[in-house]
Amino acid sequence: MLPNFTNYTPGRVARYAESFCRTKTIAHIAAEACTSKKHYAQKRGESVAGKYKYLDFKDRKQIATWYLSGDRPADIAERLGVTPATVYRELKRGATGELDRNQRAEYNPVLAQQTVQASFKRRGRSAAEAGESETGGINSDRV
Repeated sequence: MLPNFTNYTPGRVARYAESFCRTKTIAHIAAEACTSKKHYAQKRGESVAGKYKYLDFKDRKQIATWYLSGDRPADIAERLGVTPATVYRELKRGATGELDRNQRAEYNPVLAQQTVQASFKRRGRSAAEAGESETGGINSDRV
């Protein structure tokens, strides 16, 4: 609702109009929300054009270490330079069905790596592209 401008001086109307123009519109808020992907890419030092990366076994071991120490998935994502959704998907991928010492779903990086490799195999990617060598020959039997 606009105020009654009959008692306002021209300078006061100008200040009101200036402050009104500074407020954010829904379009501005939506535009800022869309920059979140750009934000994560810039934090990693990548171009904003959209460079995607796969998590490797080293990243999965880091996620397991930080998650077990009680860190939030959003904090883990920031450290790795990925979106929180990536970490949540990774935690779901490596879930064992048990609870860890923090009473959260237990995460096993070996299980997650095997799941990714099986997915790549189903899609027809070669073992080298799937990162098979990054597991260091670790089998779930030995864990």
